[in-house]
Amino acid sequence: MDSYMGRQFGDYFITEKIGEGGMGAVYRARHVHLHKDFALKIMPGALANDNGFVARFHDEARVMSDLRHPGIVQVHAMSCHEGEYFLAMDYVTGAEGRPLNLHEWLKAQPNGRAPQEKVREWAVQIAEALAYAHGRGVVHRDIKPANILVDSAGNVRLTDFGLAKVVGGEFISSQIHKSIQESLSSHKTVAAPPEELEGSLGGPTVSADGDTKKGSGGTSILGTYDYMAPEQRGEGGTISPRTDVYSFGVLLYRMLTGKRPSNFAKPPSQAVPGLWKRWDAITARCLAESPADRYESVEQMLCALRGAERRLGSARRVMIAAGVAAVIAAAVVALALSGGKGEPEVGAVVDVEKPPTEPPTEPVAPPAEQPPKPEEPVEPPKPAVTLAEVAPVKAEAEVAWGKVKDLDRGQGFAGMLDEIEKARLTASTIFAEKDWTAAKPVYESLLEKCRAAVALDEKRQKAAAARAEADAARQEAQKAGAAVDAADLWAQAGAANENAKALFEEGKVDEALQAFGKAAGEYGSARKLPGNVARVREAKSAYETALRAQDADKLAKYGGAGWAQIQDAVRAAAAAGDDFDKAVNEYKRASDLLPDAALAAELSFAFAAGEVLTNSIGMKLVFIPPGEQVSTNANEASGDKAYAEASSLLRKWLDLRSQPRKTAEAKKALQEGRKLLDEALDYYEKAKKEDVPGINKKIKDVNTVRYGVIKSSGL
Repeated sequence: MDSYMGRQFGDYFITEKIGEGGMGAVYRARHVHLHKDFALKIMPGALANDNGFVARFHDEARVMSDLRHPGIVQVHAMSCHEGEYFLAMDYVTGAEGRPLNLHEWLKAQPNGRAPQEKVREWAVQIAEALAYAHGRGVVHRDIKPANILVDSAGNVRLTDFGLAKVVGGEFISSQIHKSIQESLSSHKTVAAPPEELEGSLGGPTVSADGDTKKGSGGTSILGTYDYMAPEQRGEGGTISPRTDVYSFGVLLYRMLTGKRPSNFAKPPSQAVPGLWKRWDAITARCLAESPADRYESVEQMLCALRGAERRLGSARRVMIAAGVAAVIAAAVVALALSGGKGEPEVGAVVDVEKPPTEPPTEPVAPPAEQPPKPEEPVEPPKPAVTLAEVAPVKAEAEVAWGKVKDLDRGQGFAGMLDEIEKARLTASTIFAEKDWTAAKPVYESLLEKCRAAVALDEKRQKAAAARAEADAARQEAQKAGAAVDAADLWAQAGAANENAKALFEEGKVDEALQAFGKAAGEYGSARKLPGNVARVREAKSAYETALRAQDADKLAKYGGAGWAQIQDAVRAAAAAGDDFDKAVNEYKRASDLLPDAALAAELSFAFAAGEVLTNSIGMKLVFIPPGEQVSTNANEASGDKAYAEASSLLRKWLDLRSQPRKTAEAKKALQEGRKLLDEALDYYEKAKKEDVPGINKKIKDVNTVRYGVIKSSGL
């Protein structure tokens, strides 16, 4: 069984293993407070001994968690638990409810490749995510199918941003070297087929049915080698956004052809007949050995991809239009040759210009194998937008602008408000030029941005109100003495409040709202603690005062079951923790038990004070105080005998009364013992009339025992 299953890392309880790669294992984990599933990536234990890794891990934590884009898997936490470093990310599932990466998706497709329409769609999504990250100074460094997840909506999302930097090239190189050595030593090949080696540098390999691949981490590392740019493989150059451009080119070629490009690989359109030649230019530029020969940025590459998107969508319409033009041209030529009579001369040659061939369409197979697709109708040009259509949108956008222009620029609003201002100026400029067609979408975009800003400001106001509530709760807790009597809770609440303030200033208002609520709740708990502590302290003090009024040594030695119950109550009170009511009740119970336990101890002490003596005629006497002679007075001797028998019976009663099955026997011993005590007292009273020395002490002892028995038995 996996050693991590059922363990808790911070706030994350591990429930299921998703997969394992050369860069660690990934688990499904439940957040114990949010009751939400996350993907937990636990890094290899060997990395914890690398001081460089630890420093990079902490340096990159904030950068990775700040990446927020629909095409990027969100990192929510990077931390260390008992010496093991881990990341908590969004738990992304495919259409079947299980994690699915692009590597497994491609393996399930015919010929291991995707239709070029799907490639176009996903390539744009991946490039947009990369452009966003590069704009924030983050290079992925490990783009490959296993690090791209397919979600339930059929979109793709990049994961493990910057993780290769955190791990370090030395570790990756060592893993590749180790894998090669293991493969050679076991007579395995590492070259064929390369697509089977596309495990995960940092993520799992998940099969189509959801099962986790059990391949070695070394093989997973080796499978990523072909996606590395030359500068990553130690061939010179520095890591830059163009490094990701190269890896993207390998990925694009893989999706189009089902293979990874090797030396002198055929262009995509030659490797798979029917692919548009535009893919050849894009992949060739991405895969240039020199970074200077690749696209300058992902934005530039994205423009090329979007150009492909437009040209792919219009290719068939171009061919249809060209065909129509050819027919018209043929008719005109024929009419000219016929002298305007409508028919060409017999034998005349009509030279019809061929329709343009770029961009080429996919070759049409014979009808028996693949029926041709129906031709798409030529889309009519869209009518121009009029001023009457733009004016209401402009007016609404200006009203929305009036609501946001004076918003506070703190909490990350400055950049957003600047973008809105730029959009407003652009819209105004286009409107002044009377380009209504261009102005309308710009005003619509401005309106949408203003509405989003207003909605976000409303959330900010709620977070600000929650902050005020947390501060008020802090003041109340401080007045109640929480800083002293609830030091741990006070510190915990303070940390939560500071974290909430940091989130608020960063503009993460949704998270800040929840964090301020948590801080206020913890301050409330801290405020209640001092009062509860005072209640417990008072109950404990009352017990200790009552205990000091008793003979503690005698209670401990002769208290028996009553003293044991008192001790149990005191221990329960001490262990009650935050259950203050229980602690108070247990101390009160201990106080209430003290009087009866003290009487029982006195009785047991009285019984234990005597010893067995034998007189000269062999009479057995019990409970005669040490040092005294056997009485020669007949009444005193009879009293001693009755007292001794009573003591034996009462000791038996004490031993049996706590045993449910011995109740009747205990009751009988009690009744006979009390009767003998009365008899002993009668004899002692007679001896008193005869002026027997010391008889008054015996009378007092018997009366003490009788009183104790009455109080203890309730009879």
